[in-house]
Amino acid sequence: MRDTDLAWLAGALDGAGCITTQLRDERWLGTFLRFNTRSVAMAARIKEIYDEIAIKYKQTTRLTDKRPSRLPHIDTTISNMSDVQTVLELCLPYLTTKRPEALAVVEYRGDSKELHDKLQHLKRIVHVQPEEPNAARI
Repeated sequence: MRDTDLAWLAGALDGAGCITTQLRDERWLGTFLRFNTRSVAMAARIKEIYDEIAIKYKQTTRLTDKRPSRLPHIDTTISNMSDVQTVLELCLPYLTTKRPEALAVVEYRGDSKELHDKLQHLKRIVHVQPEEPNAARI
């Protein structure tokens, strides 16, 4: 595996990827690494990289719009925690936007509820932009 492949995957994760945990009625369902794209080339490249590092994943295609001009969504999901941690650890040197979330998952060793709460908190921090003091209001 070349560093450029991992840097590409990290860039794709920063832009089109999602690191998430799922709880339902306080029951742990897992940690997931998911890409959703309409680009066949991007989905194929993700698949190639995962295959090369022996990561188990599921890739599905779904139509959300019946118009023939619309491309389908291609979802690529890793649901095994050790595989999620492996991919994130390999991408960590190249991640920017999703770095805090990736670190939380890579360092995870215990309480799933605690990891879920930490990721939710990190997502709120990343998505809330501080208002600039001299910004003009429109």
